[in-house]
Formats: sequence, structure tokens, C-alpha cells
Amino acid sequence: MIKIPLPDPKQLAALVANNPPACWFDSALAGDPRSKQSMVLMKPRLLKQDHFEFFEPILESMRAEFSGTPFCGGVVGFLSYEFWNHFKIKPKKYWGNFPLAYFMLADSGILINHETGEAKIFSLGLDEAFKNNRDLAKKTCEEIANLLQQTILSKPVFTSVTNSGSQLSRKKYFQKINEIKKRILRGDVYQVNFSQSFWAEGDFDPAALYLKLRVTSPAPQMCFFNLGKQQILSASPELLFEINEELIRSYPIKGTLPRGKSEQEDQELAQQLWNSPKDNAELLMIIDLVRNDLGKFCETGSVEVPKLKILDSLPQVHHLYAEVTGKIRQGTATFTPLWEMFPGGSITGAPKQKAMEILSELEETPRGIYTGSIGYFGFNGQSSFNIAIRTALLEGTRLSFSAGGGIVADSDPEKEFEECLHKARGFFETLNIDKYSTFALNPSELS
Repeated sequence: MIKIPLPDPKQLAALVANNPPACWFDSALAGDPRSKQSMVLMKPRLLKQDHFEFFEPILESMRAEFSGTPFCGGVVGFLSYEFWNHFKIKPKKYWGNFPLAYFMLADSGILINHETGEAKIFSLGLDEAFKNNRDLAKKTCEEIANLLQQTILSKPVFTSVTNSGSQLSRKKYFQKINEIKKRILRGDVYQVNFSQSFWAEGDFDPAALYLKLRVTSPAPQMCFFNLGKQQILSASPELLFEINEELIRSYPIKGTLPRGKSEQEDQELAQQLWNSPKDNAELLMIIDLVRNDLGKFCETGSVEVPKLKILDSLPQVHHLYAEVTGKIRQGTATFTPLWEMFPGGSITGAPKQKAMEILSELEETPRGIYTGSIGYFGFNGQSSFNIAIRTALLEGTRLSFSAGGGIVADSDPEKEFEECLHKARGFFETLNIDKYSTFALNPSELS
């Protein structure tokens, strides 16, 4: 372990960009109680795509050794949204060459404590038999220290967007919403979280683009994940779950309104969201779904809702969310919470299985990383996975991102359309493009 001065975000972004595969779990919303620590994981000992049952016994043995200690690495990665197809129904469509699942065993990186302002480089120095090697640990820490010292951001800004667009026209989006409402009214489903996708082309530098996103749309659990040919840029505010030893917490989001242009308007919008019958009903519906998911692997009677409704005011939007907790049943395998809770109910619908089948039919392109999940299982028994909303995939010159909302029987297509644009605002601002220009329509037609 090497103590170091607090790194500049530009250093960390460039470090991840220049040394794939690597990721930066980034607590970027200063002052938020959830912004406790950030970490860069790099120089992985092992990589697995799609099939990763191999990690289970390693995690179990490491947990026995490091339980209760500070974070010292773990199994880090993500599931694409379509992974649910992989083990529940026959796959319909995937996102090009983007992996359904990607995990790496990472025992080295940089840990930043935002409460104390301290930073350190760490490594366990795991050898081929996954045993600690002190000489290897020291060597790895020194290598990361040298890389950090030598790293500079190649491009302070990215080239302007050359082209942009959307998957659906406003008219076609309305048709999809009305079709979902028909399914709801005939009793197929209660709610469906329908999304649409956007894209932009330009000469993007991944590190510079991510740094701008963390300024325009900071969140307490951001992530910059570099796979080499593809990069994930996530400003998600939503946690699928976090685990501390045997206690699991989930924070489902339901309910969104934009921030106001003045303090008075902002407070009025927050109060409007707090009192909204529709949004409160949706939140309760998703709380029940999460309680059901937790009940599959938590001790009987341990699932509780400590906080029924919380207002979260982020730079672009107000949200409502809840806290649902449970005690994980003894003997539960490490990956079980992810298998049972994925994908999150807030981004699928209720009942979950039927809602996902409708989404597979009506959404015209696969979601890929959007509404998938990014996170880690720590060697020390601590774990955290987000729901990858406000998340984009960069593939060379093309950036793809999506936004959606929960559709219920009394949903207004116009308001749902605007809500999508509010949720995608962070990327529109990052790219310096007008949200309406992606539809090739006159803005007055959308007002």
C-alpha cells in the first residue's frame, strides 16, 4: 500500500482511458452523504465474459480472509440488460459485439476516502493460485504510482458533435405508449418502463467526454469503465443494491420532474412530485416488487422498508426513491442477490417478467448496458451494483444513450415524452446539442 496525494480527476480519467481494462467508480457529487469513497480498479488478474461461475469459490475464500477489512479489491464488472434473456427466455436481440456480461478479478487500484481526503494505492499481489504475494503486491503498487505520475489527459476537450439523432420520432413514441396502455387496460400488466434511444457522432476522447459528463451531471455513484474498444460512461443515481456483510439495501427510484429555473419554481416542482398520486402509486408498486425480489434470498421476516419515500434533487431532475432492506439468508451464494434482483424492477415494470416480454417486443433496439447493472463484489464482503440509467456506450466515434419512464393506465404520452428528454438532459448538455434537434422537428411542434 502506498499513500498518495489526492489525485486530480483528470489524472484518474486518463489513467483509466490509457490502461484498459480498467474502471473508475466515481463519487462525483460533492457533499452528498452517499459520496463516501471512489476507487479505480486496474491490472486485473482474470477476465471472464458471459460465463463467470469460476469467480464464486474465489470470492468465498477471499471473503473468509478479508471480511470486515477496508476495501481491497474484488470481482468487478457489469451485466447488459439483455442478460436476463440469457437465463430466462430465448434471446431475441443483443447489442452488436457488446458483451452480455463482463467481470474481472481486480486486486489492485486506487482507493479515495472523500470523508478524510486520503488516497492510497493498494494491491494484494495475487499470484496464479490466487494467494497473496508481497513482492508482487509491492511491484504492482509501484507500477500504478508511476503510471499515475506519468499520465496526462491527451485532449482537454472533445471535438464538436457532427451528427445526432433518435430511435423514435415523437409520433412513433406516442404510438408505442398507447399500445402499452392498451396492454395495461386489458390486464396484461400494471406498468411498463418503456425507453427510447439517442445517438451522437463526433471525434470523442473518452476521458474528456467522461470528465465533462461528471461536471454537467454529477452523481454519487458514477462510473467510467474502459473495455478497450468500448467505454461505458455512467452518471446513474440509482442503486440496485449494496451489501455490507449480511445486510442488503436497495434504493428503487420512481417519480421524476425537472429542476426549476428559479428557487421558487424548483421548490414548487419538488412539492408537486412529492404529492403526485401517480408517482406515489408507482413508487409503492416498485417497492412491493423489490420486497418480493429480496424475499427470494433473505431471511423470512427480515425484509423491511425503513424509508418509504425520499426526495432526491439532482442537477437536472428531482426523483422520489425508497429504501428497502433485508438480511441475507445464511449459505446464500455470493452472486445470488444479483441473479434474483436483476434487472431492477424500476426499469422493467410489474409484473416484472411480463413487462420485460412486452419491452422485448416493443423496443426496437436492444438496451445493451442501459438499465443493465455495473458494480463489484468486494473481497471484504461489501458489494454495490447500480442500475445503469443515465448511462452511455461509446464505440469509437458513436455515443449511444437512452432514457425512459414508467407507463401506467393514466399516463399522458406528451408528459412521458418530455420526461425522457429531462432524464437525457445530462448527455444533451455534455454534447452541447439541443434536445429537440435529435428529432429533426421544429421545437414549436414539441412544446
